[in-house]
Amino acid sequence: MMCRSSNLLPLANAPYLLLPKNNKKDGSATDCFYFVSASGGTVDEHSIPALHDKRFIGCQYGWLAIIDAYCEPSLFNVLTSESISLPSIFTLPDIRPTFSLDGSLVFYWRRYKVHSDVVPFEKEPLDYLCEIVTFSKLVLSSNPSLSTGGFVVAALFNYPEYIAYTMPGLGRWKFLDYDERYVDLVFCQDGTLLGLTYLGAVYRFQLIEDGDFVKNEISSPFASVYSDNHKYLIQDSNGGFMQIWREYNYEDDTSETCEIKVLKLLTDMEGNKKWETILNLEDKAIFVGTGITNLISTKLYPMIKPNCIYFTDDCWDLLGADYLRTKMRDIGVYNMKDSAFEECCPRELRDCAWPLPIWVHLTTTVAE
Repeated sequence: MMCRSSNLLPLANAPYLLLPKNNKKDGSATDCFYFVSASGGTVDEHSIPALHDKRFIGCQYGWLAIIDAYCEPSLFNVLTSESISLPSIFTLPDIRPTFSLDGSLVFYWRRYKVHSDVVPFEKEPLDYLCEIVTFSKLVLSSNPSLSTGGFVVAALFNYPEYIAYTMPGLGRWKFLDYDERYVDLVFCQDGTLLGLTYLGAVYRFQLIEDGDFVKNEISSPFASVYSDNHKYLIQDSNGGFMQIWREYNYEDDTSETCEIKVLKLLTDMEGNKKWETILNLEDKAIFVGTGITNLISTKLYPMIKPNCIYFTDDCWDLLGADYLRTKMRDIGVYNMKDSAFEECCPRELRDCAWPLPIWVHLTTTVAE
């Protein structure tokens, strides 16, 4: 392992794991961060004050999606230090803030059944922000740096819960769908949005001219309602769909990945769709965690191991649970060839890393 301090960020040619440097080992906020190469061979240390006491909920095109202590979202470019403000979480129609005379947020009101005139608003303490009421994942339709025609931002609100979205000029968040409970989101190459539910169903949302979406079912629910795993969704370069199911062992208020399997959506001669387990990713690798799920060609990035799944913490409740800040982070590589786990991050960096680490994809390349 090579550890170095530099004012220059890593080259934009491979995924990096972004971890905070917690010297005090108490999970306290920091301005210093590590960029760990996916191979674990190099560690770059950088001071990034803009990320102090922020939580990471997504990363695409070098843009890191972050929320502050009050769940206010924004985008930060780790290459250029540019930032983009996003609408306040309090622009959602079912959350109402209450401020003191000096402008401080003191509590808020929340309606637990969205878009219901029957269900009343309930008063909630600030402690619930980032624990119960929060954005847990955020995805982008295109690179904000290159999107002259605008871009769409979609987010999971709570986990597993509703989809909200916004775009430049809208000035607020709107609920896209509150009929299902979603656990992952991904934008397709054609700009449509895919949503994965906790029961394994996949829906496609297409933006229409008036700023609304049309919803179509790609596959029906099939997972058990009692399933206690994390599910992720990917579309490959051929338009096919894959789900990644991540199982955990739970002990001492922590979770440790114990098994990962990959399912692919296949269509038979009669046109019936079915999810089948696949055992080989060939020359591809998958990255999962709090950010976007990525499928990467190891031919383009030879430092990445083929037929492997790289993972980092993705327990939504860890976003705001202070007592879990000092726990060891769940980071590693799952080799599908022999179902074995390998390390990709020095153990001493995994201890007390807060906020939750995230895979930083400085460029976005779809595996061919």
